[in-house]
Amino acid sequence: MDIAILAGGYGTRLKGLWDGPKCLMPYQGRPVIEHIVNKALELKPRKIFLLLGYQASKVVAWREACCPHRYVVPIIETEPKGTAAAIRNALPLMKSPLLVLNGDTVPYYDLLSEFIAAYDDGTRRNITAWADGVHAGASLFGAYTMFKIEESKANDLNLFIYGTDVKHVRVSGFLDVGTPEGFHKAQQS
Repeated sequence: MDIAILAGGYGTRLKGLWDGPKCLMPYQGRPVIEHIVNKALELKPRKIFLLLGYQASKVVAWREACCPHRYVVPIIETEPKGTAAAIRNALPLMKSPLLVLNGDTVPYYDLLSEFIAAYDDGTRRNITAWADGVHAGASLFGAYTMFKIEESKANDLNLFIYGTDVKHVRVSGFLDVGTPEGFHKAQQS
């Protein structure tokens, strides 16, 4: 499978708390993106695409210094237009199934045993991770949905997801560092 990590947001909810890319915020002594990439690498993907926008050069510098894996590929949008648009822009490089992870959300759950196994339950429907009634920063799409994203005009991936046949998988939890509460929790870890 291929993995796309959405790491291009402005971090508007963190104004005054953090001014860099959210994915580079420290958590347990390392940038959040490093935790996410390490979880993704456990799945032995074909490629991991870092979909970047805001301050992309800082994330690229981190990747070159700390994550030299040749199959971690940065893709920079010069004019960010939203999460679905970022995926649509990179789709020609991606193969299905496609696991999409939020670059500001650290999964506490095991991506393989708690989440991806649900995709192989015979239905192969799109799946999203949920914890406590909230999207937990992971979605898995098959080829048909990737095609629908490509022809869609949607900019927000979450709005696009809700218009598809989605199976919600309950997972044990996550930390969203893109919120003020999550930011403070990450700083205490």
